[in-house]
Amino acid sequence: WLSAKATDIRLRAPETYSIHKNVIDFGRDHSPDGIPARAIGLNRATLAIMRWAMQSYRRFQMLIRLVGTWGVAAQLDLLPCWASAAFFTMRLTSTSPSLKEHTLQLLKAGQNIQRFWLEASRLGLAMQPALAVLAFSHYGDCKLDFTIKQSLCRKSRKLATALKKIIGVNTEEVIFLGRIGEPYLRLPLYRSTRRGLTQLITRNIMDINDRSHSNVIRSEREL
Repeated sequence: WLSAKATDIRLRAPETYSIHKNVIDFGRDHSPDGIPARAIGLNRATLAIMRWAMQSYRRFQMLIRLVGTWGVAAQLDLLPCWASAAFFTMRLTSTSPSLKEHTLQLLKAGQNIQRFWLEASRLGLAMQPALAVLAFSHYGDCKLDFTIKQSLCRKSRKLATALKKIIGVNTEEVIFLGRIGEPYLRLPLYRSTRRGLTQLITRNIMDINDRSHSNVIRSEREL
């Protein structure tokens, strides 16, 4: 249920609309710069409706008002969660007061998470991060106004309280939350791929700044 509640917050926040629109790739099953729509986990009917709604923020908001978010959450969160073998958390055993040492701790933790993930894959298991739950719980725990909608900020605080009751520690201590189990399909049919090397190399740092500025302006116009 916590994952479904996090999805509800994510879909209702107006700040996430442009991100979803730019990231979800409805045209390709193997996307070098996005997430293939068919890899998300929604059925064909829901994907068709979402593709129509994502054409404009007004359409998307109308869809959310009419049907809510629980139909999507059921497909993305509830059913996959019930089919998983287990949920798990990872946290630091201790936190250094030194910024430099804490940074090294986080880098070391990242290495361990990657090793765990690779070992799970070697054993034929699939792992799925549940970072939306952790992120919104963190916002709620720290009372951060991450969106202009105060109702969603209040939901994040309730989410943080519910998560702490389950894991028994503050969200500040948790660095990873995920689920694990045996995959239905051994080989994914739809997935994100890597960009070509020529797309990754930039001759002038100003090119990066110009593109970033253009993306910000486009996102603001869409909102």
